[in-house]
Amino acid sequence: MKKLVCLLAVLILVGCQSHNKKSLTATQQKKLNNINSWVSDFQEAVEQRLPSASQFAGKICTIRVHQPKGTNEISNMYSEGGDAGLCDAALKALRAASDDGALPLTPDAVGENFSLDFKL
Repeated sequence: MKKLVCLLAVLILVGCQSHNKKSLTATQQKKLNNINSWVSDFQEAVEQRLPSASQFAGKICTIRVHQPKGTNEISNMYSEGGDAGLCDAALKALRAASDDGALPLTPDAVGENFSLDFKL
């Protein structure tokens, strides 16, 4: 199965960790689980619409996304840099997932604006 790695997941996980290695509270763990579930669902929705991912092996693209709170549609997105071919394919896959209503609602902890790194 092709892999689509979201930098978002890494940034969120790092941001949720305590610097002095304390255990997460039940509330923090619930938020982290919610974010992890969202990342997985978001990733799956986009992967299903990304054709020929193998042709982009070793390529990277960063996409900036605005997904308004309470919607499963993207209102704005653009490439912030990376491989032009992958960026074009990723933008099309994101648009298709948005148009299909397949994207999960973004958790409050993530916010409406976020960047995604596509690494294949």
